[in-house]
Amino acid sequence: MDTVSTLLGVFASWAPVLTEPTFANLAVLLRGAVLASGPRTVTGCLAAAWPWVRKHWSVYENVARRARLPMLVMARGLFLLVLALLPGNGVIELVVDETLVRRYGPWVVGVGMHRDAVRSSQRRVEVSPATAPG
Repeated sequence: MDTVSTLLGVFASWAPVLTEPTFANLAVLLRGAVLASGPRTVTGCLAAAWPWVRKHWSVYENVARRARLPMLVMARGLFLLVLALLPGNGVIELVVDETLVRRYGPWVVGVGMHRDAVRSSQRRVEVSPATAPG
C-alpha cells in the first residue's frame, strides 16, 4: 500500500473545510513531509515532493501564512480519525506544553518557577530575581 496515498486519504476529511486550491497546496506539502529525509521545512517538503509541485514555491510557503485554516475543526477531525483507528482498549497519552501560552498580569501562576542555574544547587533552588513573585 502506498503510504503517501493512504495519508492523503486520511487527510481528505479536511477537504470540506478548505478551499480547493488550499487543499491541493496542502496535499503537496503533506506528500513532501512524508517523503522528506531531512528537515520538514517548506523547502525540504517541496524538494521531496518535486514530481507533484506545479506552482511557484512562494504559493506553498504562503499556505500556512495566508490561508484561513480552521485549525480547531481540522484538529477535531484528525482526533476523530485517530479514535477510529485506535483499538477499543487503546490508550491515548496527551502531553501539554504550556510554554507557548501567553501570560499577562501581575498575578500569573507559575511566574516564579524559573530556576536560576547559577545560584541554585541540588539542595537549594533559587528563582531568578526578574521572575520572582512579589
